[in-house]
Amino acid sequence: MYAATSCPGPWIHARMPQIVKDVKAMMAGSKPTTNKVQGNLPDQILTVGSKVRSIGMLVEKVDVANQMVYNSVAGGWIPSKDVDEVDARDGKKDQILNVGSGFAFPHEMTVGKVDVPSDSVYINELGYWLKARCLTETKEGQ
Repeated sequence: MYAATSCPGPWIHARMPQIVKDVKAMMAGSKPTTNKVQGNLPDQILTVGSKVRSIGMLVEKVDVANQMVYNSVAGGWIPSKDVDEVDARDGKKDQILNVGSGFAFPHEMTVGKVDVPSDSVYINELGYWLKARCLTETKEGQ
C-alpha cells in the first residue's frame, strides 16, 4: 500500500537542472541528452519503511492546557513537544508556539503503516498518524 504526498518538493527541485537542460534541447529540436527523471531520489510514494521529513506548517489553534497544537495539513492535534518552531512569525523563535507560528517535526521519521483511504501514515517514532501531505519522502521504503 502507498500514500502519495501532495507536493514533490525536494524530489522535483533536485531534478530542475536536468529538466531545464532537456526542455531547452527539445525546444531546439533535439532529443534530451538523458532520461534520468527518476534517478536515485525517492518517488514520494510513501510505503512501510519510507523515511520522511515534515514540511513547514503553521499553528492554527493552541490548547495550552494539554500542550497541543492544531494543524489541518498534518491532520489534527499534535503534541507540542514533538515539533520545533521554525521561524519568528510570532515575534521570536523561542519554542513558544502561538497561532501563526511556523513549525516542523525536527527529525527524519519512519513510516510504520499506511492507510490509503485517509491518505495517512503511522509514524513509528511519534506513535500516531499524520496526513501524508505534510511529509516529504527522503528514502524509499518497501
